[in-house]
Amino acid sequence: MIKKTLFVLFILINISVFAQKRNNLQLIGFGFDQWSEYYIPLESLSPEVGRYSYIVGYQRLIGSKLSLGLTFNYLFGLKDEPVSGYYEYSYAPKYINGYEFDKGNYTLNAYSIGYESKYYFEEFDEDGANAFYLGFNYQYTNINETINEVTYRKISNASDTQTPTFEEMNYGINKLGLKVGKTATGTFTSDFAIGMYLNMPTANKDLTWKSPTIVNSLSFNITWLIGIPF
Repeated sequence: MIKKTLFVLFILINISVFAQKRNNLQLIGFGFDQWSEYYIPLESLSPEVGRYSYIVGYQRLIGSKLSLGLTFNYLFGLKDEPVSGYYEYSYAPKYINGYEFDKGNYTLNAYSIGYESKYYFEEFDEDGANAFYLGFNYQYTNINETINEVTYRKISNASDTQTPTFEEMNYGINKLGLKVGKTATGTFTSDFAIGMYLNMPTANKDLTWKSPTIVNSLSFNITWLIGIPF
């Protein structure tokens, strides 16, 4: 009799657990991360360009207050944007004796793969997570940069020019983050969060030529994701 009772309780507990919406497929998401600055003004662009991203992710609720998740961010990058040399900004992709940087076209492409964990301040209900949370996350951002159609002009004779070529430059950024947010779950989920990242570029940044993009050591970020719970 005791064994039968325990068996029934085990079935009921499992039915209760699986009745909850423990999975969340996040298909629509947008983010802003103030990770970059620029040595020189990118003509026709504001400093916010290159900081926005489209996000997709997956989240799994575990226990009564914890979740684990994976995210993929595609950054809306810079595409063949004109850059110019200005004395006051002291920028050049590479030093050439007797010449100064005049102009070029700069492109940045980037994506991030991330892991995150969240601690919710209220227990999950039958819909899933409906509470404020504290989150910890790690991201690895892969960045590809090119600069082409580069022109240098001789300091003593502006009509004397050089057109050097530079190979693609690839580097990564390790990002450790802390955030606070709110998840609301019904037919869909809405997850809004604000946070900070500690950004640590890999050693090969600016290895072949100097990028006009500066990686901020600390950055403020905002994310909003909409998902399907199941």
